[in-house]
Amino acid sequence: SEEERRALAQGGVHAAALADACQSLPSRNQVAGAILDELFGMLVQFERDGITPFLAAWAGLDALRDRASRVLLGERWVVGRARGVDGEGALLLEIDGQMRKFNSGEVSLRLEGEAA
Repeated sequence: SEEERRALAQGGVHAAALADACQSLPSRNQVAGAILDELFGMLVQFERDGITPFLAAWAGLDALRDRASRVLLGERWVVGRARGVDGEGALLLEIDGQMRKFNSGEVSLRLEGEAA
């Protein structure tokens, strides 16, 4: 809804609706089928080539990149600046000028200042 889009925009996220791009709306099944078709193709490529072919697209869509963020490790928050992901898919967080990688365990990532 327009109200939800405004709320997302206040958080720095710009959302679009299918109605913005389509003269007539596709059915949910058509949308789900298109997403699954694309996803299956990407999974085959990922299995064959790893994460490398996806890194540029990820960087261009990473809403947290270069923003103050925090990672929940167990019961403790680690605060730093999100710097994307590396060639192995590890989350990169710059903390006090040092780059840290997070690639295992339970992680919850939020923009700094957001409620837990």
